[in-house]
Amino acid sequence: MYCRCDAEGPSSGAESAAIAAWNQRAGWRDIASAPKDGSDILAYLPNFDCRSVVHWARINNSGHWYDGWHVVNPTHWQPLPEPPKEGGANGK
Repeated sequence: MYCRCDAEGPSSGAESAAIAAWNQRAGWRDIASAPKDGSDILAYLPNFDCRSVVHWARINNSGHWYDGWHVVNPTHWQPLPEPPKEGGANGK
């Protein structure tokens, strides 16, 4: 879950700091800090109010966030978790 303040913004520095701390614990980071090496990340896409796996790609000699079908404009990101290891809880 991503926490943000209402349209008028936080009422105090303490509230703003609390919101930032919550967002950090939740794992969401500003997209400016995301890796641009082609690795997949989980991104928040506010235009669609959804999360999607995206990566940085060179398209027409310019860099863009790309979800495999479309150029997208994420605002926040998280690293993807490690895939499950063989022989998980159900023994398969």
